[in-house]
Amino acid sequence: MNASKEISQLIANANEDDLRDIVSGWVDKYSDFRDYVRNCLCPPVEDVDFGRKLSQAIDRETKEFFSRHDVREATDWGNVYNDLIKPWSKNADSLSSEKLYDLCDVIVKEVGMQVRDEDFYGDDWYGDDFSGYIQDIMDVLGNVVGLLMIREDVSHDILNSLEKLIKAAK
Repeated sequence: MNASKEISQLIANANEDDLRDIVSGWVDKYSDFRDYVRNCLCPPVEDVDFGRKLSQAIDRETKEFFSRHDVREATDWGNVYNDLIKPWSKNADSLSSEKLYDLCDVIVKEVGMQVRDEDFYGDDWYGDDFSGYIQDIMDVLGNVVGLLMIREDVSHDILNSLEKLIKAAK
């Protein structure tokens, strides 16, 4: 087994607390590694891959729930909203028009076009959106689209893409 595969196997089988301790030790000892970890885990909003982060969060927050009548998957939209969407929206003014469009695109495709009627039924005990976080996400989307629309530097290409996105989402 080559060294790379051996390390990959060690990491795959390692205890998560041990891995955290190792990373913390290196962060304390090496400032360049500390900066690297900080940038990987919390990059400047302009550098965030919105699609990747949102997709990972939705996958992480989607679980099987057992109700009185059936077993189904449901997403805890509250964590998705509070951990990603809300912080991104607070920094939306600082984004370039292209990056702002990317944020709109991701929210429409990863949330708006994925939500089903079942996501609004039930209660939070089973992971449904009874508390209204999908509505909060859609409110952020409306605000971000509005911010994009008033930008003086927004290109016709972005506006055309936005129009196509809205038609696809309908």
